[in-house]
Amino acid sequence: MFNKDLRETAIRNMKAEQSRYESENKQLVGDAEQLLGKRRLLKSAVDESWEFINSMRNKPTALDTELKIIKIESKKFSGLLNTLEKEISKANFTSGGTAATGVAAGIGVAAFGPTAALAIATTFGTASTGTAIATLSGAAATNAALAWLGGGALVAGGGGTAAGTALLGLAGPVGWAIGGGALVTAGLLKSGKNKKIAEQASMEAAKIRKHVKAIEATRTEIQEITALSTAASDGLRGMLLQCRTLTTDYTQLTPEAKQRLGALVNNTKAGAQLLNRAVGANA
Repeated sequence: MFNKDLRETAIRNMKAEQSRYESENKQLVGDAEQLLGKRRLLKSAVDESWEFINSMRNKPTALDTELKIIKIESKKFSGLLNTLEKEISKANFTSGGTAATGVAAGIGVAAFGPTAALAIATTFGTASTGTAIATLSGAAATNAALAWLGGGALVAGGGGTAAGTALLGLAGPVGWAIGGGALVTAGLLKSGKNKKIAEQASMEAAKIRKHVKAIEATRTEIQEITALSTAASDGLRGMLLQCRTLTTDYTQLTPEAKQRLGALVNNTKAGAQLLNRAVGANA
């Protein structure tokens, strides 16, 4: 058959790219779960540090201001987690680990089990405007999170928040299923035009390859944030251990002790802000 080898090679290449895509996606979910775990540990370290600094007597006003900023960032992260966890719990996950019913049974959650859904939503969730959910607060964050999980629109207070059909809040993301293989095998193969099939398969392979590269870059960024979160958590705990030997009366601290406390404050603030850093925020 004319161009049969060309067709088979193109289809084989397309399927190989699709396999790479699926493999990268699975690994990306694992990366997101690991990041969420490290962020939980960082949140704990931030809160412990905040409690210690807040217990300091006779604090200057500037220190109280820093504590308020830290608290806002910490609450923003815990608020997002609580919102998502409540919504995911309504999804009635089946024994197979995927959502079956409820608002959260939309495209966002249906592809994952509860733990993965939470990790993906906190890592990639964005409002319809493209704003990271983690950077929102109050009703805006709740509406955006629910809409994202539902994969549709939720109306609140006369307004609406739509997540559309986007599954991941990445720059140039793709959904979890690519229909290229089905398109070629179920559609074009019936035509029997080998060259046309080969061309279409090559186009689909190139498309998938771009997505794979985007996912690889995203995985790298997630891993970088995970490493930063780990370092921040470990560093905070070490600094806090040293600062616990200080007097809790700020006015009695030596200049060296005040410098040590100041470093703890700065690192706690940086850690709290890291909790809400969105993937792609610096792109």
